[in-house]
Amino acid sequence: MAGTLIVSILARSGLHVIHVVAAPTQSERPYEVLGPSTRRALAQHGLPEPVRGTANCRGVLSRWGGDLEFHDYALTACAPALTVDRTAFHNSLVSAAHAAGALVLQQAKVRRGQVLWQPQRAIEVSRDGQSVLVSARWVVDATGRQGSPCAPPQVRREYFDRLVALSIPFETTQYQDCLLVEAVPEGWWYVPPSIDGRTQLVFLTDVDLMPRGSVERREWLGHRYRGSQLVSDVATAAPLFLDLKGTDARFSRMSDVVYDQWVAAGDAALALDPLSGTGTWAALNGAEQVASEFCDHREVGTRYTDWWRQTFERERAMREEVCFRASLRFPDAPFWQRRSAGTRRHHAHSLDLRLLP
Repeated sequence: MAGTLIVSILARSGLHVIHVVAAPTQSERPYEVLGPSTRRALAQHGLPEPVRGTANCRGVLSRWGGDLEFHDYALTACAPALTVDRTAFHNSLVSAAHAAGALVLQQAKVRRGQVLWQPQRAIEVSRDGQSVLVSARWVVDATGRQGSPCAPPQVRREYFDRLVALSIPFETTQYQDCLLVEAVPEGWWYVPPSIDGRTQLVFLTDVDLMPRGSVERREWLGHRYRGSQLVSDVATAAPLFLDLKGTDARFSRMSDVVYDQWVAAGDAALALDPLSGTGTWAALNGAEQVASEFCDHREVGTRYTDWWRQTFERERAMREEVCFRASLRFPDAPFWQRRSAGTRRHHAHSLDLRLLP
């Protein structure tokens, strides 16, 4: 999303922009909830919301500190949030970039980046079984939280936890138009609002807290589920945890976001803990910073890097405050104690992705 916004703004300003778009993932991912402020930002820049695969979200129902709480978007923002299918949202944004005048390379994959000749950079792109070199004055890296082959070798990704998201298809009987959130000792659950009667049950925990074996992991998740109060009460049937999907959800950032005509945006620059609920808004806001600075100066520099540092510090402080509330409820739980005690770096290999389902 961040990359598409940057592409659309720059293309509308008359610049020649090439948008390399990877094939969408085939696995079903949890629905995205676009808050009212995110929806306003999308509309401001002419980025469409998908027509199909959406549902209104009227608020967040949570059991965090112990009591049941409800955050009503109608009272705080005078508008609902929007639940969207990620694939439909992705397709609508790519169509907007094409309509803005960008050259869109669909179903492509970035292989590596290099300095070709100053002031140009080259990106190797694989498409339809062939590799081509795409040269550009600047490269905007919006490849997500997994790291990028086009990042300069001097730039490294910094991790601050070992968070993983485990999700399965889910059906609810109540609160289908709300985002459900619940803290438990080993992590937290969330259930996005339903679209056409379907949603996902998502559990976030640290990968080293889970059993390694698949059978043991299912039993472990079942026990955590039965220990919940809000989430287990809304299910049509208890899940069996047979069709688990695991994704990297670590709070992380690049060691630098601007280096030698390369700039990272969105999750590639700063991947927030999903607990913040502001990842989409931050991605859009950062994209605005990149695009406006480039339009003004034909380069990206201190305005964007200052925003990136300030956003990281604000999100870090907010996460520690929210986790501290949960740690008071679960004082002996390592998951919450790690986060409320402060943020420290983890080496990239400390999350063994082979442990994911």
